[in-house]
Amino acid sequence: MSRVVLAETLKFSHVNLGVEHQASVTLYGQSAQAQGKTTIKVITTPYTADFMNTAFIAMEEGMSASLDTTYNHVVDLPIVMVRSEATVTQKAVARQDGYKLTLTVDNSGTGKINANEGTHKSNLQLTINPSTVTLTFSGDTDSTILKMKQQINAESGTLSFFKFNVRNEAEAPIIKNSLMVASGHVNLYDLKAELKANHDTELYGEISGVLSNGINIEVRPVELIFDFQNKGNAKVNIFESLIAKIDLQNDYSATLKPNSQKINTVALARLNQYKISYNYTVDNNPHDAGIFVAIESEANLDFLSSPISIPEFDLPFVDFRTPEITTGLNNILTTTEQTVDVDAKIVYHKSEAAPLVDMMGLIQIPSVGNLITELSVKSAILNLNVNAGLYAEEDLVFRLGATTASVFEGLKAKLDGTTSLTTRRGIKLANSCPLKILTLKAPMTAPSA
Repeated sequence: MSRVVLAETLKFSHVNLGVEHQASVTLYGQSAQAQGKTTIKVITTPYTADFMNTAFIAMEEGMSASLDTTYNHVVDLPIVMVRSEATVTQKAVARQDGYKLTLTVDNSGTGKINANEGTHKSNLQLTINPSTVTLTFSGDTDSTILKMKQQINAESGTLSFFKFNVRNEAEAPIIKNSLMVASGHVNLYDLKAELKANHDTELYGEISGVLSNGINIEVRPVELIFDFQNKGNAKVNIFESLIAKIDLQNDYSATLKPNSQKINTVALARLNQYKISYNYTVDNNPHDAGIFVAIESEANLDFLSSPISIPEFDLPFVDFRTPEITTGLNNILTTTEQTVDVDAKIVYHKSEAAPLVDMMGLIQIPSVGNLITELSVKSAILNLNVNAGLYAEEDLVFRLGATTASVFEGLKAKLDGTTSLTTRRGIKLANSCPLKILTLKAPMTAPSA
């Protein structure tokens, strides 16, 4: 069978620019191939470059193609003291065999700007067939200002699953090490999806410390889980003799199900000897529903313990001499290590059964559960505990209690209160609220019908 060849050539020459292009197509029976080559050269005083691109494609019981590209340049700008050299190459190869298609891409490069040098290499491979698609990528960058390694793997099944893994590691002038790892998986058969990622960075220099982040998400038809964590600690050199130590934390989590839900958040901030944190939770399940709060704080007040002295002095125009005054915070505080802790909660205990309560045949109220609240405050000077509850038993009962404890006698107190509502033999309301402050007692009872 005869062979048909089509070819073209283009050439342009100049003292500063040169272009040359060659291309051909060959047809032979049911086979065909084409190739082309292009080169460009630039020659000037500040900029010199070479570019070459070669392409090839062939079709015979399949298909194969390749693309090769090379580029290099030199930039010389002595007026601004900048000299740059770079070389970049890329090779891409694609093959189709039956129902399978593969693609491979390789990149490499070197560069230099004045005294800073760097290299880069990367490889990408993609495979596609009717049932799966796979992708892998690796990269490596090495320079005086950045070092980075990357690795990506991904796989997908047609209408069945998708999963991936990512790893990235880097170094920079102020970053000693940074690592990010992520993975994910989606399964359409089980209707399940997962995503996990973690990032850790270590800093050095004037600001040194560790920063960490993490996320975890799981989704299923009967459950949603979300967890997001952030944490960091650092030392900051403000002056040679002054160093600030900083701790930060901020976490969020949630678990949602058809019959129960729970949401939580945590935060913390610390600067040297000063700290504050809180923990907030909302929880609902078949038996209880509640809100829980916890707050903690710490402070060191050593700098206020030194006494303050005001010497004697004569007042002008008045025949009076003031006495010497010496005072300080240590006359009030029992310790300079001050802490304040607050805990509070509101909990509703759901009723297992819900019978109706008949009030004299007029009003029907569904049976309810018990509502309980608690508050606790603790400090170096005063402790306070308060609790209250609304109980739906045979009678509707409300109870209130509060106690205080302190290093100061005048701040000590106790309160107990009870209110009950009886409807079995008419409506009867009774109150009792004794209050005790030191040796003073004030009981109060007020029944009514």
